[in-house]
Amino acid sequence: MIGIIALLILNIIVAYVGIISANKLEKTSNILLKESNKNSNLQNLKLNFNELLMPANDYLIHGNKVEILNFKKLDDIVKIQLKKSISFEDNHFNEHFLEEIEDILFEVEKLSNSIFELEEPIGNNEGAIMMEVMDGIVLDAQKKIDVLIASSSSLVSTYTSNNQITNTTATRIIISVLCIIIIFLLVGGYYYVKEITRPIKNLTSIAQKVTSVNSKSEFKKIPTQNDEIDNFSNLFNNMIRVLSDNTVSKDYMNSVLNKIKESLIITNLEEKLSLSINLH
Repeated sequence: MIGIIALLILNIIVAYVGIISANKLEKTSNILLKESNKNSNLQNLKLNFNELLMPANDYLIHGNKVEILNFKKLDDIVKIQLKKSISFEDNHFNEHFLEEIEDILFEVEKLSNSIFELEEPIGNNEGAIMMEVMDGIVLDAQKKIDVLIASSSSLVSTYTSNNQITNTTATRIIISVLCIIIIFLLVGGYYYVKEITRPIKNLTSIAQKVTSVNSKSEFKKIPTQNDEIDNFSNLFNNMIRVLSDNTVSKDYMNSVLNKIKESLIITNLEEKLSLSINLH
């Protein structure tokens, strides 16, 4: 019974700790998933923002109009990634950074379109100046994106650490409770077994008294308890007491027989026997 109760307590505690831990892990896992997606999107945004420089730069070198289409494709990709970053963000400081990056993208579009409008782009000084300005503002955008990436990475690290702490705490609680229950079972089992063996020791003591010469005067009543073995011990003791009161010893019988001189056996009509003994 004690073991069953201990197992029930352990199961209840394990279930409770498991539910609490699962809720925490679910919450942090959702945040981790969101931050991971945001981090990945920011990495791609940084890469594509840098690639926005290539079409205008290649146009100034080669003068190929196909670079205009390449820029539009990259520009659309950057806009989509920027919108995703804004949708992921819930921090006011980071939202302000994204607004500044959006303004920088607008400036890059203006400068690139101005470069693509040059009739003779190759070796054009005006185009080279616009390219240098565009290099500077894109570098500034990349720095802002790096700040956002660092913030996201920090959150990912924090929530990952929280998950590990939650798992460790749950494991420690379960192990601690298990150790406490085992200790209580060992201590309780020791005293329980000791209580069970006490009546058996009483029975052993009674049996030893039965075999002794002065056993009749040594019997003592055992206190009655609500225990089957105790009741049996008392019943055994009472049985020995009754036998002691209603039987005679072997030595007494031998002394009686040794004193018999004559004996007369008489049988009546009902075939019942009677014994007449004459003593010295």
